[in-house]
Amino acid sequence: MSRSFLRLLAALGAAVALSGMVACPSKNAAAPRATPPSTAPAPSSQFPSGPTLAAAAWRRCAPAPGGPRQEVAAAAFEGKVYVAGGLLADQSATARVEAYDPATGRWSSAPSLPIGLHHPMAAAFRGKLYVLGGITQRLGGADSKRVFAFDGSRWTEAPSLKRPRGAGAAVVVRDRLIVVGGIEGTNEVGPVEIFDGATWRDGAAIPSPLDHVGAATDGTDVYVAGGRRNGNHYATFQRYDPAADAWRVMRSMPTARSGLGVAFASGRVVAAGGEGSRLFPETEAFDPARGAWSRLRNMGVPRHGLGLVAIGKTVYAMLGGSRVGVGPSSACESLTLR
Repeated sequence: MSRSFLRLLAALGAAVALSGMVACPSKNAAAPRATPPSTAPAPSSQFPSGPTLAAAAWRRCAPAPGGPRQEVAAAAFEGKVYVAGGLLADQSATARVEAYDPATGRWSSAPSLPIGLHHPMAAAFRGKLYVLGGITQRLGGADSKRVFAFDGSRWTEAPSLKRPRGAGAAVVVRDRLIVVGGIEGTNEVGPVEIFDGATWRDGAAIPSPLDHVGAATDGTDVYVAGGRRNGNHYATFQRYDPAADAWRVMRSMPTARSGLGVAFASGRVVAAGGEGSRLFPETEAFDPARGAWSRLRNMGVPRHGLGLVAIGKTVYAMLGGSRVGVGPSSACESLTLR
């Protein structure tokens, strides 16, 4: 089977495990320790008794005026939600960047990325918006290790990642920019990469390397949720402690999925959307203090390849695919946690 065909399956998010295919081992990490894939919604018994956030409800906000796209990068920067790059309906990459202002409910255009990218990562770091890695050109194109920084007026090139990767996640913890998960070619990337503003270094490899993951931080640890490998979708939930450079496998999400959005708000890790054999409207929250998952209201518009960004107690679900595979949308929703 050709490498290009395998890459196309990985990017499209094949919903069913390929019958008879031998799993392709990662060249970057030890054998994975992920839970068996499942795309069925979790029964309520998987949620422990106790307080939940189910009273919160998703609300629609203005759709992105720049048109539908999915596999975007999104991050909070200067009080706005920036959405960068993405995959278009014709399976090409875009350099478009837009910003949503929660205070006014309006969108504005920002300078385009230097190159078109889909499946990139984004985070605000030291007064700049960083867009990292991703996949160039069309679906199935080359992975990128380039990094771009936006100062509010223009993009400049920053030091590149040590290795190309797309469909990973980026967060900032204690003045370090941290990249986790993702795929290079047909292999999931194991090592964490950590940026101090000048150079990148490797951190400990993730126990179960997956692509199309979501990640968020509580300011101390990095929580990595979901993802896929070889067409299988996982509920894996992994925590990285940058201070100790150590990983811990946590209690799995109730719903196995990839291409989900993950953010941290009101003391909880929020996981929303994603895909498997279907689109997932499920929204679930993990409380680190209790070590337990709770069910939240379903999204109004199920999507995968979306950006999920927290500002204060509100998370914003931006754009994303409105059907399994390629089906970009302009949808925007918000959920305020109580």
